[in-house]
Amino acid sequence: MRENPGVSRRTALKLASAGGAYSLTRAFGVMRPRSAFAQGSDELVAGWNLARIDRLDPAIIAGTEIMQIASNIYSGLIYADHDLVPRGDLAESWEVSKDAREWTFQLRKGVKFHDGEDFTADDVIYTYNRIKNPKTGSIHHGRLVGVENLEKLGTHEVRFTLKSSTPAFLMLLTRFPGRALVIASPKSLEKMGSEQFSVTPVGTGPFRVAEHQVGTKLVLERFDDYFLEGIPKLKRITVIPVPEPDTSVAALRTGEIQFHNRPPAQFLDLLRRDANIDVMEGPDPGFQSLEFNQNRV
Repeated sequence: MRENPGVSRRTALKLASAGGAYSLTRAFGVMRPRSAFAQGSDELVAGWNLARIDRLDPAIIAGTEIMQIASNIYSGLIYADHDLVPRGDLAESWEVSKDAREWTFQLRKGVKFHDGEDFTADDVIYTYNRIKNPKTGSIHHGRLVGVENLEKLGTHEVRFTLKSSTPAFLMLLTRFPGRALVIASPKSLEKMGSEQFSVTPVGTGPFRVAEHQVGTKLVLERFDDYFLEGIPKLKRITVIPVPEPDTSVAALRTGEIQFHNRPPAQFLDLLRRDANIDVMEGPDPGFQSLEFNQNRV
């Protein structure tokens, strides 16, 4: 068995490409560094490039902008860091068999869901079965077709057996962009039902949903029992849908919002010239493809 195999950024991008055509373009965000937030406030108002924020159930999340928000609510077995390199999230460590068909994960202990329930291997099994079941309507079930079996080895240990060696498997388990096993609370799912859960989801992430007025605002509050010490720094984030380019830029420049996840490209030069605004840039794991209808070609 190989334990915690090192994965470089170059290898990670190759693995991502093996599962699809992930772009290497750049993603932008903008922030007012001289706002009250930067001066010590523990609250942030963020504008989001969406007409409405809904469908926060990870089984049905498709859009990048929604998943950016959901990544603050949920954890996965793995996450991709700023350089798109896989790191342990709810999985503390893992081992891979020589033929790369068996992946054994040691899970974090002492992790709590926002509803107070303990995270265990049973939650991984529950999520896997839910995603694989076509009746749940999950758009991610196709990502797990290469898994032959998932078994619980202990309270905090699981093993995946693949049908064949799959280079992209580790990337498929990432909270983002893979999304195949983002862990939601089974107890809250069963209690609320999937429709309400999409509005007020429950995960193990650094923030919990405190208020959600669909189409108007989503309020996230710091989860004090988050498993990483000292994170998050912020106490509250209010996310407001701001899809109109002119409105989002005006709100940034006046300080009505302090952050925007994807500012309109036509205004980037203007924002860069504003001394009160920082333009931040990073890798974009967006999926791009060119598809043909072969019945008509």
